[in-house]
Amino acid sequence: MDSPYDHEPQEADAGPNQSEAEVRAMLERSRRDIAEGRIVKLAPVLDRMRAVAERVRSERQR
Repeated sequence: MDSPYDHEPQEADAGPNQSEAEVRAMLERSRRDIAEGRIVKLAPVLDRMRAVAERVRSERQR
C-alpha cells in the first residue's frame, strides 16, 4: 500500500457474493491495519474538523 488513499477494488467492490471466509479475512486485515496505525477511527477526526469549523465560524462573526 503506497498511500492511505489506495483502493483495492477487487476487495471493496466484490459485492454480496463473498464467502464467509473472505469476509472474515477482510475483517482481520482491517483489524491489523487499525492495530498497526495504518487506519484511524473516523469519529475523532470528525470531532476535530467540527471544532475547527466552529472556531472559523466564531472568528468570522467578530
